Amino acid sequence: MPRWHTGSGSVTYSFLTAIPDHYDNPAPGTNDGSVIGGETYAEGTNPTLTATQQAMAELAIARYNEVANINIVAATGGALGQVTFGALSMAEPGLYGFAFYPTTSDLTGGDVWLNNNNGIVATPTLYDEGWDTFIHELGHALGLEHPFDGTTLPANLENSLYSVMSYSPVPSQADVEDPIQQFPATPMLYDIQALQVLYGANMSTRAGDDVYFASGGVDGFEISNGGSLIATIWDAGGNDTFDASDQTSAVRIDLRPGYASTIGSIADNILIALGVGGTRAMSAVIENAVGGSANDVLIGNTANNVLRGNAGADQLNGLGGSDTASYAGSNAGVVVNLSNGTGQLGHAAGDTLTAIENLIGSSLGDTLLGNAIANLLQGEGGNDVLRGYAGNDRIEGGEGADQLSGDFNADTLLGDAGNDTLAGGAGGDYVDGGAGNDTITGDADGARDIFGGGAGIDTLDYSAVTSAITVDLVAGLATGTAIDTDRLFGIERVLGGSGDDVMTGNGFTTLLGGGGGNDTLRGGGGNNSLWGGTGNDNIRGYAGFDVLIGGAGNDRLQGDANADTFAFGNGFGKDIIADFEATNAAEKIDLSAVTAITSFADLAANHLTQVGGNAVITDGFNTITLNGVSIADLDAGDFIF
Repeated sequence: MPRWHTGSGSVTYSFLTAIPDHYDNPAPGTNDGSVIGGETYAEGTNPTLTATQQAMAELAIARYNEVANINIVAATGGALGQVTFGALSMAEPGLYGFAFYPTTSDLTGGDVWLNNNNGIVATPTLYDEGWDTFIHELGHALGLEHPFDGTTLPANLENSLYSVMSYSPVPSQADVEDPIQQFPATPMLYDIQALQVLYGANMSTRAGDDVYFASGGVDGFEISNGGSLIATIWDAGGNDTFDASDQTSAVRIDLRPGYASTIGSIADNILIALGVGGTRAMSAVIENAVGGSANDVLIGNTANNVLRGNAGADQLNGLGGSDTASYAGSNAGVVVNLSNGTGQLGHAAGDTLTAIENLIGSSLGDTLLGNAIANLLQGEGGNDVLRGYAGNDRIEGGEGADQLSGDFNADTLLGDAGNDTLAGGAGGDYVDGGAGNDTITGDADGARDIFGGGAGIDTLDYSAVTSAITVDLVAGLATGTAIDTDRLFGIERVLGGSGDDVMTGNGFTTLLGGGGGNDTLRGGGGNNSLWGGTGNDNIRGYAGFDVLIGGAGNDRLQGDANADTFAFGNGFGKDIIADFEATNAAEKIDLSAVTAITSFADLAANHLTQVGGNAVITDGFNTITLNGVSIADLDAGDFIF
């Protein structure tokens, strides 16, 4: 194919104001005019284009510059361009125009002639047959040939959907009468391939993150609701989107290069540029698709696609890559299950999902369920339920009080804002509650987990663990046969299981709960609530103003420094308070949950005795021994009833 250069340099153009001398009539005589395309034109014939025609030519130039590294620029200083545009009233009104291929050996090379005797060409409008003449003839001037000349395209591809150099209309427009029939707005699939072979690809065209077809998107490529556009998209890079959210009729968006999409009132009207030989190396890549409000079909490609169907029963097929179905903007919370590829409620109602690995929820309460492979589940706003199932999943709750479950394998759970519940499940997991008062489940999975509470007062719950564990919040470790070694960050509350647990708090601890078993609880430097649960527990508050609750069983309670509160309920067992300070007005024994002891008078008369050097409180078979305390030093101020 002829060409102007090999991808380095520029091609100049100009609009004629007089017929160039190289068209002078070779016949002898004077004032014998010019010969163009076999017709003779009188001396002084004006070939100037109208302003509308010039605008059409410049738009066609811009469209070619977008796809190829040809760099067509206006000639300066009154010089003739390598490509020139002239308009004449030709004898045959059915002729639209003609052009000459690029050449430097003949001065006519690159000249484009338009027929003003053809009303469509004389007064063109966007994307009608007049416009098609401009982009078609300019294609010749740049080196493009007809697809029915020489090496031809297959019959099913020899039409204007695939090349503006074809004389056959876009198939969906074949039965539409002129002048309503619409023509391509851009060079089409095989035009772009040929131009990029000749001149190379323009890798600066829309290299950022672009949105096509929606109002406010890429200029010149908008499709209003029910509107029309025929185009092939060349896009040099970025993270790009085909957005049909303005459409109320069903759309079909296919992000594979070379495959047709239907957006608006014309079927099969949009293509994506396909590299030479069908390779992706020079193909445009569009990553994302957004449907309208009807029952749409969205098909991805080999990239990592985000497909958003919006309202309607949509079909989402990610094909290759790691693809995401998004339900942002749904009018209600959605339920989406990747295991069976179905959606319910809100914008997910009636959806079918194929080859989708990831989900983005709405701003409302969603249920997002993964499958057997690695999934990314993002709840966004609302109180969401997110389950990964098998696979190494990443689960992000977003805002709201969310429930996150990893289930199996090594998962990452991020609660974000809100009071979340997070359970990594089997496998070595990374769990971070984020902001809010979160509850994290510690599993008896024998795997090493990392648990971070984030901001807020966060609880690590080992209550399902039946064997002994050791939790040290100073060291940030939890160990045990059932849990291996877990690393802990930002945890303020810990609940033990039914084994004989040992728990040590730090300066930020607010609660240690022993649960079942004979537990040892050490409060650390903060103001702690230390609850032994069932079993014979040993509880020490250390520094801080602590609340010590032995629970059932025979417990030993020691508050240590500062004023502490020792709390009891019915059936408290045979407990010992090792260091109650009767002379410290701030230190208390809380009997408000013991129904048989109603007041200090009742306590002194019926439940309090001196046994050696210790004061003993009795409730049936239950006793509280206050080591080293004389009942004479006790008064109502020492108790809470």
